[in-house]
Amino acid sequence: MPRARRDGRLTKGCFRSIIEVASDSVPLAISRPIISEIAQELPKLNTEMHKSLANKLLVKMHVRVLSFEEQSCTLREQLSIRYSEECQWAQAAETLSGIDIDSAVRRSGDTLAGLKLCLQISDLYMKAGDFRMADSRMSQARLYRAESSVSMSHEYHVCWANVYDRTDRFLEASNSYSEASRTATTQKSADAYVSRAIICAILAPLTPQKRRALQGLLDDERSHQLEIYSFLQKVCAGGILRANEVQAMREFLQAHHLEAQRDGLSVFQRAIAEHNLLSMSKVYMNMNFDQLGEILNVNAPQAEKVTARLISDGCVQGCIDQVDRLVYFDLDDDPTIEWDEIVIDASTRLDAIKAKSLAQYKM
Repeated sequence: MPRARRDGRLTKGCFRSIIEVASDSVPLAISRPIISEIAQELPKLNTEMHKSLANKLLVKMHVRVLSFEEQSCTLREQLSIRYSEECQWAQAAETLSGIDIDSAVRRSGDTLAGLKLCLQISDLYMKAGDFRMADSRMSQARLYRAESSVSMSHEYHVCWANVYDRTDRFLEASNSYSEASRTATTQKSADAYVSRAIICAILAPLTPQKRRALQGLLDDERSHQLEIYSFLQKVCAGGILRANEVQAMREFLQAHHLEAQRDGLSVFQRAIAEHNLLSMSKVYMNMNFDQLGEILNVNAPQAEKVTARLISDGCVQGCIDQVDRLVYFDLDDDPTIEWDEIVIDASTRLDAIKAKSLAQYKM
């Protein structure tokens, strides 16, 4: 194997010699053991030299990657560690993604190796902010989960919970956090996961599934000891959340829950607005959008959009009068509905009179 100078740096000639070991001109019986030895020595070099040499070797080996699977895997794992140490998460994830997971599993004879690698890559993509790729790797992890241990099962649910949480699939996130809480190694971490499950359930859009999830968490005895339990009780009871309560709830949220989205609202603001709107629909008959926006802590146009969506989705019974800028919460007492019923009744009576007159005329 080519040696470095005494000061630990590689000469250009030595550098080129190492790269050429992976070329087609060198028989595999010679190149494989040499590259294996090189892979063990590279982490001893300084970071930049390690990254440069490892990347060039991987490019050179790519043509015959099937012949260098084990060596390529070792190089990529070590290189990914270097990138992670420098918080270069995207490069670390891409480097590990170059490993053929199926081949790695066959070579090791251990399906847990495939699951561990998928979870590791997904976590790196999450840190890099690439949630689509993190989701993709977690989907692949399902293929290797059959024989997972308790600790790996815990890590699996935590990774899924983080992916669901960051991609606004809050009901799924709540379920995954609940699963993670059952395999947590300490009471403190279990409580933290239950709290996150409650938060994600509250942030989820209004659906029957959300109501069932909230009720399940309310019935879970582990929830009763948590600081967030009082908020969970009020949400389940359908009470209107006041400004001071909303402000107190913010302490339990993560930063992305408070980031404004396309409509100008954060997922937290939208969830609170939806909850309070549904609560008010059971108390008030009607309300103008200025008053509604003030109570929901959003502007009037945003209040109208939230209301229109909930009515169209069937979550709230009511209708909107855009002329007078009012929302009627009780359809039975809606004056427009009452007027329609009067018109229909009058038309029915006229049809009956007409039919009777025609019958008498024919006689």
